[in-house]
Amino acid sequence: MLTTVAAGRVFDFSHAVGRGALSGQGFRMAVALALGQGDTLYAVNRGWEQVQNVPYTKTQLGTRIGKFTIGPVPGDEEFIADIS
Repeated sequence: MLTTVAAGRVFDFSHAVGRGALSGQGFRMAVALALGQGDTLYAVNRGWEQVQNVPYTKTQLGTRIGKFTIGPVPGDEEFIADIS
């Protein structure tokens, strides 16, 4: 585990979850993480879906939620679902 002290606060790095991807086991522009019950982790990120039949300047990106489990040791992660 990597421990860093910055501005008087202690941060412990233990897991790297996901990868850069438009869907599935990765994230595109991750904006929030939430811990669920047990070892469940939800990651809110921007999907690749776009609203059709509108000018490109009005198009917005979709929103996706990735569902993962994280175990007690690094490397013990599992992708469960991609919710869009």
